[in-house]
Amino acid sequence: MDERVLIARADTLPRPQPGLYRTTNTLVSFAMADPGPADEAFARENLRTGIESQGEHCITAAQAARGYRPMLEAMNEDQCRFDRFDVDGERAAAEIDCGQQGAATMQIAMTMTARATSSRMESRVVQTGPDVPGQRLELVRLTESERIGECPAPAPPQAAAPG
Repeated sequence: MDERVLIARADTLPRPQPGLYRTTNTLVSFAMADPGPADEAFARENLRTGIESQGEHCITAAQAARGYRPMLEAMNEDQCRFDRFDVDGERAAAEIDCGQQGAATMQIAMTMTARATSSRMESRVVQTGPDVPGQRLELVRLTESERIGECPAPAPPQAAAPG
């Protein structure tokens, strides 16, 4: 898809309000096609379903004004191609193909609901290639973000030490 079309569609999504957000990531499911012992060890260490990771981040007024453009720009930097990006009100759906010749490939099917103070995105990812655990890895990830307040005030500058 043409980048101008992607940005025009993304710009119709509700923009987040500036503020402090808590983001929760959950690995919903994963599967490997043909795991070897090292792949199984990798999965035990890194791919535990149902376990949430959380973080907080501040969205400034300038970042909020850009909406979801940075997400699209990051995907383009990762040599990804949007095969489909549909927006209907606060909902978006995309099919994305990432990969390089001779290296691992990745297909992503994403659905998202974007509101002014929250978002929810489910990504279904399929990775294939010789460097991928089990040669083929499928996973579903859920990312939820919610505004929890104002951004903390920046710390005052430190006074120079007497010298």
